[in-house]
Amino acid sequence: MAYATAADLIERWTEAELRQLAPPPSPPGDGDPVYDADRVARMIADASAELDSWLAVRFSVPIAEPPPQLVAAACDLAREKLDRTGRAHVLEAGKRAREWAKAVAAGKATLGGGPDGDESALPPGEKTVLSDAPRRIFDDAGLEGFTS
Repeated sequence: MAYATAADLIERWTEAELRQLAPPPSPPGDGDPVYDADRVARMIADASAELDSWLAVRFSVPIAEPPPQLVAAACDLAREKLDRTGRAHVLEAGKRAREWAKAVAAGKATLGGGPDGDESALPPGEKTVLSDAPRRIFDDAGLEGFTS
């Protein structure tokens, strides 16, 4: 699940910048976006997946209703992924977004759950590992005649 949209990027910056970062593959027609919507969507999805990789330590991901801080971080990371020139202020914003995500994962920052912290966070020590694997083929009962 993507934590941001192209509209979020345009709201934070401008459509002109989005057009500069992701020019359309062909001249846009009437009603077509003036930027490469597929590329923008891929970069937003990549940014959201990167955030999920950090947040999964403490939360069930994806976060169903992303708070504004999470949307902003996704926008910053997507913009960084779209920016081919490596502008310093864009790289710095991406770095801050990663540091915030790491701090949330470490319990040093919140997603914005208020003064009591994140209500949806997993309690410490209650992290679960899920496994989806086929049934065992070689178990003790199946190898009974082969073991000594």
